[in-house]
Amino acid sequence: MGRRIVLAVLGLAVILIAGFFLGPRVPVDTTIRFNPSVIGDDPQAYLAREEAAVPNIRDGLDKEIIWANPMVHAKTPLAIVYIHGFSASKGEVRPLPDDIADELNANLFYTRLTDHGQDGAAMAQGSVNAWINDYEEALAVGRAIGDKVIVIGTSTGASLAAGAATQPGASDDVAAIAFISPNFGVRASGAELLTMPWGRQIAELVGGKERSFPARNALHEKFWTTKYPMRAVLPMAALTNLAYEAPVETAKIPALFIFSDADKVVRSDRAREIAGRWGAPHELVPVDDTGDPDNHVIAGDVLSPQTTAFLTQRIVVWVKALMQQQAGH
Repeated sequence: MGRRIVLAVLGLAVILIAGFFLGPRVPVDTTIRFNPSVIGDDPQAYLAREEAAVPNIRDGLDKEIIWANPMVHAKTPLAIVYIHGFSASKGEVRPLPDDIADELNANLFYTRLTDHGQDGAAMAQGSVNAWINDYEEALAVGRAIGDKVIVIGTSTGASLAAGAATQPGASDDVAAIAFISPNFGVRASGAELLTMPWGRQIAELVGGKERSFPARNALHEKFWTTKYPMRAVLPMAALTNLAYEAPVETAKIPALFIFSDADKVVRSDRAREIAGRWGAPHELVPVDDTGDPDNHVIAGDVLSPQTTAFLTQRIVVWVKALMQQQAGH
């Protein structure tokens, strides 16, 4: 009798464990579906059509090309492509990308990741696959407006850039990547649960069905989505894992890693680790004195205006040196 009870308990335990590991988890589909040919000869007209089909984009947060010469929409030798972070928008570190583009006489493209720049409910529509294809589109626009592309990615935008840098074709015409506060792991305790089976259910049980944070000022309120469903963070966590586990030793794109060791949002130790594994020439730029209390948004008028000029020059000098080196080969 006792043996039967033990076997029954063990059987139940096996069923429960199997049920846990077979439970639902966030989809991770990395299939590239974007076809660059859809952009055609007029990238600005293409973007206008695409964004017009998206409901409730907040004023000024749509995808945008800023031409070096507004009177002549011509290709420039370099194009800057800016990829914003999770729940943010193109205003995240402005005017940093604008100032860099001005210094380099480059066209500039600001993308808008799927479900961003709208409202909180829209944030639930994001996915790893949607964002990976957004990145492919951004690179294609960059190639359409510049001979070579310089990518600037902040936080989860940097995760996208890092993962893509290891994929065939995604490096074509990309001359350099500047990572700002790259997200290779969220610092919050329990973050690893998000990508486990039943991650959504656990997150909602522990943190509620909605996540919100207080805006620090009016610009923060304008450029971020400060309240959204908890399930919206799951694809962000999955994308972060993809980037952290990517074979960056094979990367061939020079990279600049800009971060704060005091970052309270993402794991700066992993930024150092990824930099150490990066296969192409790379430099680290630790930033100590930021305006952001979380030391995460470490440039731009919203949270860290005092670092913008320094980081602009740091990136510009680095890019110019790379271009000289590449021209010499």
